Amino acid sequence: MTQTIAELNRKKNLTRLDLKRGALALVKGLNVRNKNVNAESEADYIKAVWDNFQLYEMALSVIGMLTPQEVIETFPIYKRYDGHKYETKDYFSVQKSLAAYDLNLPINTVDDKAFEFLWDYDNDDLVEFTVDFMGAMSHINRLEKGKDLFSQFLEETQGIKSRVIEINGIEVITFDHDDELD
Repeated sequence: MTQTIAELNRKKNLTRLDLKRGALALVKGLNVRNKNVNAESEADYIKAVWDNFQLYEMALSVIGMLTPQEVIETFPIYKRYDGHKYETKDYFSVQKSLAAYDLNLPINTVDDKAFEFLWDYDNDDLVEFTVDFMGAMSHINRLEKGKDLFSQFLEETQGIKSRVIEINGIEVITFDHDDELD
């Protein structure tokens, strides 16, 4: 990943092929690296969380510069045809979501839609990238609001609060209704 990015960084003008290569290198590189945020101190942890989040934002920005057609060429749609049976994404649902885009205009041309595009797209590398990006967003949310995105969602929509307990040195999140944790 770093070799490709460094090579592209030296170029004065990037071609469409360079953007595709950069997006591929970023996604593949971020997918294989260690996703745990380790740090010696709280300040190091905060810096590591923000650095991680900024890497994902940068990769998402590069993906947003691509057209849907370029994404399809670089990250082919997974050939799964039974999404209706399992209520999951499949080739047909991706094709339906692609109808909302001009295949020859960059994804972020209107309203920074790259994350929404990835959410509806079905390619193993991009699905892993999107889930990991959500993990990075959750770390930021925990720093800013004291709880991860899932815990915040459950509390705001279902009235279910969470707390973190430690069992045998492993942090475990438990969920209870409002009155049970107070």
